[in-house]
Amino acid sequence: MEVKRFGDQACIIGFEEIVSTRVHHRVMSFYRYFVSYKMDGITDLIPSYNALTIVFDPMITHFEKLKKEIEKVSYVEADHVGRTFSMPVCYENAIDQDAFCDATGLSWHEIVDIHTSNSYHVYMVGFLPGFLYMGEVDKAIQLPRKKIPRKKVEAGSVGIAGAQTGVYPIASPGGWNILGRTPVSIFQPAAKNPFPIEVGDKIIFYPISKNDFQTISADKGFRMEVVGGV
Repeated sequence: MEVKRFGDQACIIGFEEIVSTRVHHRVMSFYRYFVSYKMDGITDLIPSYNALTIVFDPMITHFEKLKKEIEKVSYVEADHVGRTFSMPVCYENAIDQDAFCDATGLSWHEIVDIHTSNSYHVYMVGFLPGFLYMGEVDKAIQLPRKKIPRKKVEAGSVGIAGAQTGVYPIASPGGWNILGRTPVSIFQPAAKNPFPIEVGDKIIFYPISKNDFQTISADKGFRMEVVGGV
């Protein structure tokens, strides 16, 4: 663990520079500690793959004080278990089906089976409000990010970029390879909790038909099933 200054209003707690659930659980343990501790001067906490950024008000606290406090809690245990959601995806709505099949040498049925056979850890939320960065994708279906992004990717699009899989919460430009769409809204700005899925949760995808996609899209009361965690 290393604590570094990040400008005059933030510091970063850095861990091993690898992508792993073990390291990320460590990040989230520190995140939850400072959420519950409510230390004066902290204005934001931003967890990522292998680091936690702590933003603070320099009129109330300072880097040296925060560093000492962080070093006091280096024993925090990585014992949190997030929730596991079951998310429907219509793989018939893939716009990069040919690219996946050509690049992997697999049939579309095999690609869908591989994508739905794993659970995906939510490492980070960002880029767009509620955009989910998840991993890790089986090497057999990994595709690199597109060199030229699309001008518009539809909301709910499920994509792959390298070892990551992600879900677009709103329509936007994007360079991920799209293999389906979910009818589930993962950004609900009018709700009390706009982001139903949080960092540290897991997603299991399951395939649905185009008819099911339309039915769920029209059902404002639809909620993803929580199949594990707390």
